[in-house]
Amino acid sequence: MINNSNLCLNRKSAPGLPLADFIKLASELGIKHVELRNDLGKEPDNKNILDGMSISDFNDLLQKYDVQVEDINSLGNTDLLRQKDSNLNDLNEMIKIAQGIGAKKILFCPVMDKHDDRSDSEKFNDGVKTIKVFAKRLQDEGMSGLFETLGFPESSIRTPFRAIDIIEEAGATNFKVVADLFHWFMGGVTRADLDNKLDVNKVGLIHMSTIEVQMPKSKLTDQNRMLLSDPNQDHINAFDTIKWFSNSEFNDLFSFEPFSDELRQWDYETAKKNLTESINLIKNI
Repeated sequence: MINNSNLCLNRKSAPGLPLADFIKLASELGIKHVELRNDLGKEPDNKNILDGMSISDFNDLLQKYDVQVEDINSLGNTDLLRQKDSNLNDLNEMIKIAQGIGAKKILFCPVMDKHDDRSDSEKFNDGVKTIKVFAKRLQDEGMSGLFETLGFPESSIRTPFRAIDIIEEAGATNFKVVADLFHWFMGGVTRADLDNKLDVNKVGLIHMSTIEVQMPKSKLTDQNRMLLSDPNQDHINAFDTIKWFSNSEFNDLFSFEPFSDELRQWDYETAKKNLTESINLIKNI
């Protein structure tokens, strides 16, 4: 059963709001968990995670509204071996911020490059080598990792099952995968896969969004990802997948993560109204 205690708000659900207003919004919606991001600017930058706020001021905000940070999104190109050292530097920055604000998880994403000419085995082996390093670094700090596969054709790791194999080969016991409903649809994950292949204990977070336009999968982008609103206009079976997870042994968080830049136009009251409607839909799923 889904209720306020297992709901989470990703900053992409109200990307136009300043961080202070976003935390206040989560509290007013009755949501105690949020995801922060380093990519709300033009390029990912860890300086953007707290919107320029000091850790002390941000912690005062969390305490005031009784909200906690679930994770920080995200470290990209995770499985690019030649970028391991610079990625490790970025990870160290993220860990420092995370520890300062009480977050225990960092979210990782694979390579997205149509010119990536590595073979499937090279991508797999590189992923094993890098995840092993990042998992050890997180473990040393008492933290864990979330790996979000990207379902686009140019992604190096498109399905959760491939990611789980990499995690297990790396011995990264402090890593789980993210069930991003859009990316699982794009990567071809089916209901039969959920029933027959998925171990929900390997899933650490669900990212919820939907596609309301009817268009070929090959044409879909992150800009088409909307907040859950009308089940009759849900063209990626997001509601069915959420219901499947809610009836399973999954016991982590369901996070709202639409991605369209249209949401940047929402003011505080618009965001609150739309999210309230979406929350009520999810609770009654």
